[in-house]
Amino acid sequence: IKFEVTAMETVTSTIFHVTPDPSLQKGLEGLYIATMTVLTVGGNGLIIFLGIANHSILSNVSTLLIFVLCMGHFLQGVGNMVWVTISLMTGVWIGGSEGYWCRFSAAFPNYMVHVAYLLLALISIECCYAISRPFKYRIYMSFKNVSIGLVCCILLPIPVNTVIFIELGVYFLPNQGQCHQAWDNTDQSHKIYMLMMFIPFAIIPMLVMVVSYALIFNAVSARRSVVCPSNINNSQLKAELRKEFNVSWKIAKMA
Repeated sequence: IKFEVTAMETVTSTIFHVTPDPSLQKGLEGLYIATMTVLTVGGNGLIIFLGIANHSILSNVSTLLIFVLCMGHFLQGVGNMVWVTISLMTGVWIGGSEGYWCRFSAAFPNYMVHVAYLLLALISIECCYAISRPFKYRIYMSFKNVSIGLVCCILLPIPVNTVIFIELGVYFLPNQGQCHQAWDNTDQSHKIYMLMMFIPFAIIPMLVMVVSYALIFNAVSARRSVVCPSNINNSQLKAELRKEFNVSWKIAKMA
């Protein structure tokens, strides 16, 4: 029995404690990053190309917001993911692991994430007005107001990220093929920087999105309860649905 248990332990350790091949692991990571880079740059680049080729659609507020969000993802892919893929494939960070390019590549993704959160919050507000406040949509979601909101989404993260770019050091991780900002959790100033990043550019936009979609859900539920009461027959239901569609179509043409 002792021999059998020892043999089983040997077999178990042989099966479950196999040392992975570093070259194979690095190749799979490089393939994964390359695939994500192609999808990010290619997919968002295609949307940008279609928007530029048919620029008349950008006069629509909803389309403009999605276009700017795609442009942000495209720039993040070009400014960071392409270089990470090259670094994983070659094992060398182009421009040196201690130069300004390393510092920029470590700070740029954080900036683009902050911009994306603010844009998603703005998109949720636009959707909220379009669905729950349709008659006030053209007042608050005019092209001028949305353009001001887009400029704010792009400019607001710059001061905080600039301070962090100047103050924080960077380090290079060869197994990930990219540079990272050197955060120190024991440093009081670094804790303040984290709060300056997370509260205005992550927590507040997420709260805005939650509230906006809660209002949308409430508006849709209210319409459903009005249009589809439990004691209505099929002919009445069709008439109410036709009436609701006509009202929605008029609102859409006004917007």
